[in-house]
Amino acid sequence: LALPTDAAQGRAPLAALLAYGLGGAAGPITAGLAVVLTLGVVNAFAAGCAKLGAALGRDGSLPAWLGQGAAPGETPRHSLAVLAVLAFAGFAVLVADAVSVTTLVLLTTSALVTVYVVAMAAALRLLPGRGERVVAAVGLALVGLVATTFGWYLLWPAGIALAALAWTHRPSRSRSPWPGPP
Repeated sequence: LALPTDAAQGRAPLAALLAYGLGGAAGPITAGLAVVLTLGVVNAFAAGCAKLGAALGRDGSLPAWLGQGAAPGETPRHSLAVLAVLAFAGFAVLVADAVSVTTLVLLTTSALVTVYVVAMAAALRLLPGRGERVVAAVGLALVGLVATTFGWYLLWPAGIALAALAWTHRPSRSRSPWPGPP
């Protein structure tokens, strides 16, 4: 055990470890750096998700009104607004204590692992070389093994996939292909 028992009980063990090893100021500095780094990652993730939502709206895989701002240099305001509403809804669920943080983390992680499984399966099918396909097969097996640990939480990405298929194959869907970059 690297930390004394009272320090190991804290909610930020890295900050406690650094404070123990380097002195009292290291803990708050480490916590501050963690916040700054986390905000940077969340900002990049939100920007990427908003652009993805706009591109999917532009291409007909999501409602067309989300497609505004999909062009390079434009701001996807509608997609950002939807993302903000979803983020605040998730926060409200946490504040209301309707779902635990652990459950939300497992739902999110199960969706991410499912994306990895689908990506490895696509790589297995699409990669040209035999060696590349072997690596993809090993990746698929390992990620598939990880996916099995999520149990019932895999119903969440399955539900998302079914909703996406239902939306994509709805009768009123425009069948015009994306014309490409301007």
